[in-house]
Amino acid sequence: MQSKKRSSDAVMKRALQISEQRYKRLFKDSPVAHFEVDATDLEHHISELKQSGIKDFRTFFSTHPEEINKCISGIKIVDANRASMDLLECSNVSECNMYLRGQFLMQQKNFLGEAFALRSEKKTEYTFNMKLQTAKGTMRDVIVKRNEMLSIETGELRIIITLIDITEFKKIEMQLIQSKKMEVIGKLAGSVAHDFNNLLQVIMGYAEYLSLELGKENPLQKDVEEIQRVTKRAVSLTQKLLSFTQKETLHWEIVNVNDLIGEVKQMLRRILGDQYTLETRLYNNLSKVQGERNSLELVLMNLIINAKEAMPKGGKITIVTENKIIAGTVKLEKELQQGSFICISIGDTGRGIKPEDLPFIYEPFFTTKQSGLVSGLGLSMAQNIVKQHNGLILCESEVNRGSLFRIFLPVYNVQGKR
Repeated sequence: MQSKKRSSDAVMKRALQISEQRYKRLFKDSPVAHFEVDATDLEHHISELKQSGIKDFRTFFSTHPEEINKCISGIKIVDANRASMDLLECSNVSECNMYLRGQFLMQQKNFLGEAFALRSEKKTEYTFNMKLQTAKGTMRDVIVKRNEMLSIETGELRIIITLIDITEFKKIEMQLIQSKKMEVIGKLAGSVAHDFNNLLQVIMGYAEYLSLELGKENPLQKDVEEIQRVTKRAVSLTQKLLSFTQKETLHWEIVNVNDLIGEVKQMLRRILGDQYTLETRLYNNLSKVQGERNSLELVLMNLIINAKEAMPKGGKITIVTENKIIAGTVKLEKELQQGSFICISIGDTGRGIKPEDLPFIYEPFFTTKQSGLVSGLGLSMAQNIVKQHNGLILCESEVNRGSLFRIFLPVYNVQGKR
């Protein structure tokens, strides 16, 4: 009987060993990031804390962050598959351990405190969503899953940490949200443009009546004519906005951007006032672009007015144009196809944009201005128009030093291609 029992135990042990070997092969070859962690020392430390009378580990870890460091020192990564090292941008297990005790510990103390608290409650499986900065500084969105097992060979507690990279999924999710926002914007902008167009017609009517009443010799006639000219331009812009939101075909033409800037400058000179300096440095041989003239004008007006509002006490707005060739050595190659472009730079000496706000400035309804005074749609629409022209808009800004927006538009060539 004992012989049969020993034989049965041996078969069972062998079966478990084979199962563990298969698991390890799956672990190594998995396209998903897995870590095998030895947490024996961590378990001993948590037991000691319990014996000392600690019951609420969440409060304890939040008030004793040094204890999180001690818990981390009780964890050792003993194995990591290729996918995990690729995700963390580490070359071996040793680097993974250095990352765990260094960057990860500094980034994720709140997460670790919660994880250790769950472990103190004997919870063996749990899942977190978190943002992770890799060893080389890349930001990733991941799902963290924890499971535990006992090693057949040593009997030691092993924790399996799984990291599921959902960065691309998050990007697609944000694109979907952005698409929904733009759909709402289209309806809203179309409605506003329609009502605004009706108001402009009233202004046009009064301006024409005033022009007739004053007569051609009246010195105020030039001011009335300016009102008429600007109002007609505004009517044209709102009609283009209606076309834009209703997805109608835009009217493309060859545009001299220097001339366009000159017209916008003339139109905005009274809006800016004496406390603002508008300086233009326009390249004489600037290449032409193919585009929708009024849409591009709308972009320029929006950026100039934004620059003005960033300098409530006055300041300097600078507009520069130049020809640019985007080649393989230029950082912009990721955003633009290589080729010839014109670059329009619009800079100000205003209050600048906070670094944490920069990634969101093109988001619909996002604004750094006082709530209720603006819609937060201007930069979103500007970016959309530039993209329609196969171009790119970039922003550099420093708090209290000002902002610089650069627009890249593809040059129109003799074959009529952009």
